[in-house]
Amino acid sequence: MRRSVFFLWLSCVGLCVLANLSVFGCAGEIGNQLPEVVYMDGGTSQVPDNSTVNDKKTSNSENSTPDQTTQPEETAPETTADEPAKPVYFADVKPFLQEYCAKCHGGNGGLDVLKYKDASHRLNRPPSTATPTPVEFWQRSFDLIEKREMPKDQPDAMDVFESYRQGFALFKAWKDAGFPETAQGSTTEDPNKGKEDPNILFPTTTTCKGESALPARIWRLSVAQIRNSLEDIFGASSKLPAFTLSETNTGGLIGGFKNGAKEQTLTSVDVTTLVQTFGTYSAEVLANVAEWKDCLAATGDACVRTLATTYGRRLWRRSLDKAEIDKLLLGFTELTAEADRKTGLSYVLERMLVGKEFLFRSELGTPEAGKTDLFRLTPHEVASYLSFFIWQSVPDDTLLDAADNNQLQTLAQIQQQVDRMAKDPRGKRGIITFFYDWLHLHLIQDVNKDGSMFPEVTPTLRQELEESAKMFLSYLIDQKGTLRDVMLSDETFANASIGSLYTDITAQDAELQRVKVDTSKRLGILLSPAFVFAHAGTTSTGFVHRGVFLLEQMMCKVFPSPPPNVNEILAEALKKVDPTKLTQRQKLEQLHSSNGTCNSCHKLIDPVGATFELFDPIGRYRTKEGDLAIDPSGKLLDFGDGLGEIPEAYTNSTEFVQKLASAERFQRCFSMKFYTYSLGKRPEGANNCSLARVHETLQKGGFQLLDLYKAIFQDENFFLRKTNPTAP
Repeated sequence: MRRSVFFLWLSCVGLCVLANLSVFGCAGEIGNQLPEVVYMDGGTSQVPDNSTVNDKKTSNSENSTPDQTTQPEETAPETTADEPAKPVYFADVKPFLQEYCAKCHGGNGGLDVLKYKDASHRLNRPPSTATPTPVEFWQRSFDLIEKREMPKDQPDAMDVFESYRQGFALFKAWKDAGFPETAQGSTTEDPNKGKEDPNILFPTTTTCKGESALPARIWRLSVAQIRNSLEDIFGASSKLPAFTLSETNTGGLIGGFKNGAKEQTLTSVDVTTLVQTFGTYSAEVLANVAEWKDCLAATGDACVRTLATTYGRRLWRRSLDKAEIDKLLLGFTELTAEADRKTGLSYVLERMLVGKEFLFRSELGTPEAGKTDLFRLTPHEVASYLSFFIWQSVPDDTLLDAADNNQLQTLAQIQQQVDRMAKDPRGKRGIITFFYDWLHLHLIQDVNKDGSMFPEVTPTLRQELEESAKMFLSYLIDQKGTLRDVMLSDETFANASIGSLYTDITAQDAELQRVKVDTSKRLGILLSPAFVFAHAGTTSTGFVHRGVFLLEQMMCKVFPSPPPNVNEILAEALKKVDPTKLTQRQKLEQLHSSNGTCNSCHKLIDPVGATFELFDPIGRYRTKEGDLAIDPSGKLLDFGDGLGEIPEAYTNSTEFVQKLASAERFQRCFSMKFYTYSLGKRPEGANNCSLARVHETLQKGGFQLLDLYKAIFQDENFFLRKTNPTAP
């Protein structure tokens, strides 16, 4: 009974401590003072009946942010947009419209918000026979944006918010001026000059013009980072139950990634999940970790203080002060008296795990001398960045010692740590995690497959395919492989069961082994069973999905959302064709070419989707679709965006991958993707010297995988963060 009361109380504590972090999501309000941690007061285990409780024993250190030992008492000053000193014209707001509106309303047979007078669409106006004037149209557009009804995907990540807020401020100034248009563009200096889309102007170190600091933010640990951290600290003998956490579902993914680089919250369901998970895990630790077992068998609280000191430092990525340790011991003492020593010791561990200090890592920094809007990362924030970037886990004692001694203040010091950490067995985690996220290999487990059509698909097969991809990447890292090797390797990892299913792979052992592939059919990661399995549908090959994914992720071609009635259009068109006489490619090309709105995008998408038709819905190689021969040849049209050339004409999927791997556009896109993943921020064009340095560093080293870490730390701007942005 007492144990259940403890868990009920801890769940309430978790809600009080963590659920309030939702202010870091859509509102964008990262303050320097985080929600106060709630503890039992006076030994009572009564559950509070409101969401916040005052704790008279709370010390100043209790309000510290994750990864920081001290934090200014004042909240960070908020930025406010200054009113433009000069008139604002249509050309001034076009960058805002391009970024947040043109994806859905950028032409393609519909409204084009990049044209001032294209106001023939009413944009959710009540039905009317009159075409609105441009001023009426832009007023209505402003109203919808101000009410957050547009854009459809509201930005919620800190990296997006600052540019969004500034753009909206310009839009408002334009409204106040009466939405004027000027001939030949604007006479006002464009505040977004130098921030061109890198798809239009890819930066170099000779043309870049500096850049703004990264946004201040707080990152929630991912499930994988939590699991890695606990295994690194407590060992593999203590088993952490499987669990999931919610993901931010507004604003979309940043550059296609879901790696936690954007601010995320913990819902009440998440908190309950964590309390239950850590409750089970604490029992594992007390049963399997020698120091905790010994303390459970001991008397007094001396060993408890030692455990709180040593393990707390690793979990919270900094040393705990006396007040924090005293609070942990207070909870231990009271729960031991009320229940038993096991309950008290479990509390100490679970309190360290369920707190914001473990679950969130900060990049808030401390005020930069002489600056009102810049903050410099603390040494412990730098340590956490390095460890969660490279190891996907907590810092080790060496890294924490460096932070304690202010030895993470220069790029040279950071590079020294990067070299050391990359040589560690955990050094492959960050690279593998990037590729796993970039290629969306999580779909191996997530995508449904029709059991009656594909009885071969079992949980075991899914696990083997996932492990095969990870072992392939791990092997290439060990061999000092390059991006080109990832794309064009003639090897994979397979076992007898995979070999029997994918007949172009010869594998006879029960365990996954490195084997050769038939290079006329497969090359590298994109043609591996794992990838083509993941990027197919329940019963279909995912023709359009494969085409869009490869163009967006491999070539950084951004497409607008399809028309809302696309399914109805296709269903009606399909009634006019005989599906038994046409391949999927022929059907879709016929449908798309007959519709101008669809064809503007699908003339680019379909040639790529078609070449991957050589792989069925579970990734088996084929040359026929039923009795009909598959035509995998294709040629991409020029994207016309300046990012670089695209693959030339190709006859099949292996030739497509070969030409893709050699294309400058692919290499630039890769650098953009890795930049976005690593820094949690979309790259800007000519204004972004960091992207230029990342790309040129990787290019100089032939895109060697082990160079990925070093490429990120190229300038002092890494240490700086902007004032916390606020909503418009």
